[in-house]
Amino acid sequence: MADQTMYEKLKATCPCGSGKSYVECCGRGETCPCGSGKKAIDCCFVSPETHK
Repeated sequence: MADQTMYEKLKATCPCGSGKSYVECCGRGETCPCGSGKKAIDCCFVSPETHK
C-alpha cells in the first residue's frame, strides 16, 4: 500500500522556496512510496504533473 502522506509530501511545493515540487527539488533522492525501491523521480514521479 502506497503511503499517501508521502505522495502528498513529494507533490507539494518544496519548502526551500524554489517554487518547484519537492520531488523535483530537495526531494530528488527520496525513495518512491509505491514500494519499487527506486527513487521517486525515476519511478511514479517521472512527470509529477501527470502523476495520479
